[in-house]
Amino acid sequence: MHGDAPHVAIVGGGPVGLATAIELGLRGISCVVLEQGDGQVGNAKFVDINMRTMEFCRRWGIADEVRDRGFNPDYAQDLIYVTTLTGYLLGRQPFPAFSQFRTPPTTPERIARCPQTIFDPILRRTAEALPAVRLRYQTRCERVSQDGDGVTLTLVDTATGKREELRAGYVACCEGANSSIRETLGIGLDGAGTLSLNANVVFFSEEFLRVHDKGPGFYTAIGPEGRWASVLAIDGGTLWRLQLTKPFETTVFPKADAEAWVRRFMGRDFAFEVRSAIVWSRREVVAASYRSGRVFLLGDAAHQLSPTGGFGLNTGIGDVTNLAWKLAAVIDGWGGPELLPSYEAERKPIGTQNVAAATGRWQHNEAVGGTPGPAILESGAEGDRVRADVSAALQRILDRANCGYDYGPRYEDAGMQLGYSYENSPVIVPDGTPPPLNDHRTYYPIARPGIRAPHFWLDERTSILDLFGTGFVLLRLSRHAPAADVFVAAAAKRGVPLTVHSFDIPQLFHIYNRQLVLVRPDGHVAWRSDELPTDAQHVLDVVRGSAA
Repeated sequence: MHGDAPHVAIVGGGPVGLATAIELGLRGISCVVLEQGDGQVGNAKFVDINMRTMEFCRRWGIADEVRDRGFNPDYAQDLIYVTTLTGYLLGRQPFPAFSQFRTPPTTPERIARCPQTIFDPILRRTAEALPAVRLRYQTRCERVSQDGDGVTLTLVDTATGKREELRAGYVACCEGANSSIRETLGIGLDGAGTLSLNANVVFFSEEFLRVHDKGPGFYTAIGPEGRWASVLAIDGGTLWRLQLTKPFETTVFPKADAEAWVRRFMGRDFAFEVRSAIVWSRREVVAASYRSGRVFLLGDAAHQLSPTGGFGLNTGIGDVTNLAWKLAAVIDGWGGPELLPSYEAERKPIGTQNVAAATGRWQHNEAVGGTPGPAILESGAEGDRVRADVSAALQRILDRANCGYDYGPRYEDAGMQLGYSYENSPVIVPDGTPPPLNDHRTYYPIARPGIRAPHFWLDERTSILDLFGTGFVLLRLSRHAPAADVFVAAAAKRGVPLTVHSFDIPQLFHIYNRQLVLVRPDGHVAWRSDELPTDAQHVLDVVRGSAA
């Protein structure tokens, strides 16, 4: 591109758009973030930052801030089921506070709780500090058109109405669920569509924990109609989110109704202030395509899923870290023609998997407690019997949920967070080994091509993951490992950034299980072997998307 035209225009300034800017900016790729709003975040649509996303936050230099600023670390995480907070206790699974959680041996970064109201400003400040990144707020993208050399975006200043055209090499569409760009491109959505209408109420209360006797935790209410609402601590102190989990019947949500729901959950009146009340659609869809020419869909523009399980944001960050290095490679001239198409080949199966998992989790939760009827709220023998039945069913569920409790909430999905694999990718060289035994719950560290390279502490502060992120890394993992000269020469010939690291650590070799392991910029294993390939140039051509 020429003049002030950015290499990449990022449409949408939410967390996925800002993360895209960071990943590109760290690589020196010029980009502009176009956001129609003013950049202020008034509603926390997410709070959970999973282990893999925290690893990327570590790369961006913000992991400590995300973990320490996002949530009161001393707030206990007990799962608490009640009729109301001042009513009957139906079930409880104790969990420690975040300050007591251990970092699992499989990652350098444990799960964090950081609401969007804090997470997005951290990302924004990080992006703004990068010379290659520009942020433009109150700028709406009305239209995109593309040709063989780039994309033309028609922009509107939402404050003045002024129109202009911007030329860019590529577009990263991070607009969210109602993406007009996706619709303009004619990319449909596959899946069940809208599953239900639900509502969130964010409220402020300094006395919330003093009004009831259930203690701190994550609360779920079961009434005559079954599981109908939950309350989550946003900051672990004074800010709370009530989520109405039963289907909502209208998109109109008066403040008086929101206040009534909060009072019902508590079981009595108390001092609180509603900060926001929104109705949202629970969806199960995946875009038919993640790409149209030079335009790529990321985050909610590509997949919309139930928030149950906390997969949404984290799936979007996976999109970002997969696409950004590939765009940079093509812009810098060493990425081949198959590299950008591999974004959809690798990420769409993960999006489809996570969308289905979120729906399954939601359907499972909906059944919790059944439909006990009015007796659940009544005193006397019948009420006691109904509550005992509900409590017994809940305990069976809570016993199964007690997985790695000292590693933090959401650790029960470790397999999804750390063990996903880019099977059948055109830019991965398989080694003939069978797929791992990882499932959604279980993660076994393995360096099979296509999977995230396993974590290992090189010293007290340095994970082997800290070596990955900019270019390719070739690991030599034993004193007998073949020399890397042929790879270095092949990379230099093609302009591929490659760094070689040699280690003689038996435990590390045991985890990676090969003497030579080639790791991509996104931290996924691209190739491994005990011997040099007969054609190192061909291996590099495959992983950079130019093997044809």
